[in-house]
Amino acid sequence: MAGLCALWFLSVPAQADETWPAPAKLTQAEKTALDALRVPGALDPRLSVPPGAGSLTAGLKAKGAYFDLPFGLGGERIEAGYAAMRRGDIDAALRLLEEGERDAGPWSAMLAFRLSGLRADLLMRVNRALDADAALARSAAKEQDIWSRHWITQARRGDALARRGDNAGAEGDLGRVALALRDWELDTVFEQMPDVRDLMLRTEAKIRSHMGLASLYARTGDYPRALAWAGSAEAHFQRLFALAGGPHGAMVPMVPDFYIGRGENLAYLGAGILAVRADPAAAEPFFAAARAFFEAIGYPYGDAMAAALRAQALHDAGLLDAFPPAAAQAVSAAARTGLWEIIWRVETLRGRWLLAAGKRDEAEAALRKAQDAVELVSGGLASDRAKLAFGVGKEDITRLLAAIDIEKGDPAALFRDLERGRARAFVDLLAGRRLAEGREAELVRDIRALDRRILHRRIAAAGGSGAAPDGNAVEAALVAEWKDKNRMLRDRDPELAAALSITAQELAAVQSRLKEGDLLAYVIPGKPRERLGLLLVSATATRILRLVGTVDDVATRLKRFRDAVEDNDPKAQRTLAQALSAALEIGGWGAKKTLYFVPDGPTHFLPWGALAIEVPVVVLPTGGWLLRSPRPLADAKAATVLGDPDFAGRLPQLPGAREEAREVAKVYGTSFLAGEAATERRLREEIGSGVGILHLATHGMFDADSPLQSAIVLAGPEEARKLTAARLLEAPLAARLVILSACETGAGKVLAGNDILGLARSLYLGGATTVVHSLWPIEDASTLEFMRSFHARARDGDYGQAWLAARNRLRKLGHSPSAYGAFVLGGTPGESR
Repeated sequence: MAGLCALWFLSVPAQADETWPAPAKLTQAEKTALDALRVPGALDPRLSVPPGAGSLTAGLKAKGAYFDLPFGLGGERIEAGYAAMRRGDIDAALRLLEEGERDAGPWSAMLAFRLSGLRADLLMRVNRALDADAALARSAAKEQDIWSRHWITQARRGDALARRGDNAGAEGDLGRVALALRDWELDTVFEQMPDVRDLMLRTEAKIRSHMGLASLYARTGDYPRALAWAGSAEAHFQRLFALAGGPHGAMVPMVPDFYIGRGENLAYLGAGILAVRADPAAAEPFFAAARAFFEAIGYPYGDAMAAALRAQALHDAGLLDAFPPAAAQAVSAAARTGLWEIIWRVETLRGRWLLAAGKRDEAEAALRKAQDAVELVSGGLASDRAKLAFGVGKEDITRLLAAIDIEKGDPAALFRDLERGRARAFVDLLAGRRLAEGREAELVRDIRALDRRILHRRIAAAGGSGAAPDGNAVEAALVAEWKDKNRMLRDRDPELAAALSITAQELAAVQSRLKEGDLLAYVIPGKPRERLGLLLVSATATRILRLVGTVDDVATRLKRFRDAVEDNDPKAQRTLAQALSAALEIGGWGAKKTLYFVPDGPTHFLPWGALAIEVPVVVLPTGGWLLRSPRPLADAKAATVLGDPDFAGRLPQLPGAREEAREVAKVYGTSFLAGEAATERRLREEIGSGVGILHLATHGMFDADSPLQSAIVLAGPEEARKLTAARLLEAPLAARLVILSACETGAGKVLAGNDILGLARSLYLGGATTVVHSLWPIEDASTLEFMRSFHARARDGDYGQAWLAARNRLRKLGHSPSAYGAFVLGGTPGESR
């Protein structure tokens, strides 16, 4: 929620200390208790009438005022910082708030707590998630110091998790705060002076949690729960506003954020009534009251948000005659202030409705608008990281457009839309991260600075200060400059540009790179129960293949194969690999020379070596990868080899990896790094300005929760050190072919948009054309045999045939499918291609 950030003074007695818990979904018992607390679909009859006009002006302070309480210099900085935030000068706001926290000193723990919370909110809004997480943890500690609880910070984190798309974690945080306060209510009449600080902290925590749950459920279409919790939040707002207008009103400084928060909650309440009761007349007074609150405070974003919620609720209630004008109203309200994130969501929803109504051309037009709008809020330009809001996600745009392209028989448009979706996903996933230090540094700084200026203007437009009259024109000029800078970067460093802006190649250009007998198989995004679809592309033709099996079928068969690998059951592996090959219908694809495969969802993790395929298989991040011109590398030496670093007792040593490194080094006539010498510093020294082949045989670690923290393990000065995927993005290794002979180095996490992050994806930024990685651990003897065979052919530059020969060698020698299916070839099949 936007508000509830006033400061309070009086002390409270200390309670038992609690630790700051990690986010976790609700248990079934907690879910049951939460539903018992606020029965889904229920609404207190006393809330059937929305707030009247008197609530719109009661005690409202001047617009822009925030903290006028006697905190001296700290308070002045807070007020200046908050004003900077509302006008979109986020850097100044963060600086002033940090200075205010420092100036407050130890005498005001409450002030320090408020500032840390404000900073966390700001950091989240500008996509600095790691910094925001740290600020939240600090805020929780400061709140604990104040009243031995962290309810407000936990509710604040719940909002942050919802913005990131972690709905289960958000529900966990918000629900636990609501349950903790289930027996407490705000009084409005007191026989004696209450403990004001305790009163207000409890009030804020309760309203934050109840309103946060209403927001979460409304945005995910769970309207019965949204209605129940929005009604509860409104009841508490009524108490708060009544207290402000009564004899104890001095305790409640009515700041603009209270009005923003109440207006947003009234919109959730209206959406809940509309969707649950299918009664626009009953819901409209609540939307009108929300608009009145927003108008009173000068909050233009609120009008667009309320209109979008209303359109979504009409759609979900089946009131489809009323939906189109409501959607148009929402888009118009969002366009007035350049709120592209609302535009793409509503246009996607409208496109979905038009498609269901059989109006294909109109649906495509709406979805094209959504596609254009979403690209204006991707990467560093996005002020909302949520994967799903207002009932749709960014992936829906690609999926719906793909369905239209297929129906129209337009493979070129289908390819273009698939590529744009993947490019957007990659830019989103790397937003705000440091990339390739030192490469085109000035140009990248300029682009990042423009990112911030555009984003900050959008945040200002979404804030209570309103948009400047020339706001859209100024933003348009900034966006035009941003596009020009990105075009310059694309010309100079295409790989780096692909991480900062959205680009897509054309089908005809890709076909021109395919040789006779080559086939590009591009998985078409689909829902779990839809038949898995493929766009099959050769040098001269294209076709759509719909498999008999669904996406879920393939995922289930793949899981069974992985289970057989973990159980070390070669017989079951062979049976299940055959079944998986049959489900994919690989024999009917038509690849005769090289198969290029662009995966989606579960197909990212197919064990190609174990499947019924007799040509090299090359897994690509995008179809346009075939046109990639990687950065030239000064190949000062043929190969750099590393194996069995000194793990200083933290991990088991790998004598098999040392033997593997020795064998590979012999192939290229070079030495290898091992033991204490196998450090990141020595590795980078050996690589120098570039190397043809980089072979790493060491431990690998996959972090499912934070895939960019996946790592290979090297030696350190005193203990083992991780070389993470994030570090590789910041400071890439300049190698043409990279072999990651470590446990699960190919493991990654499929995220929104079906891009994948992990070690392999990070290496391409350094100029690698080909990456060989493993899907699971295999025994030393099998690994050594695979690598001997692979490098014997790879030294000639044909990596695809080297992979196939190594796979066939292990299969002929009787190794298990888990051995010859573990290694995957990605990027290109070799220098000759």
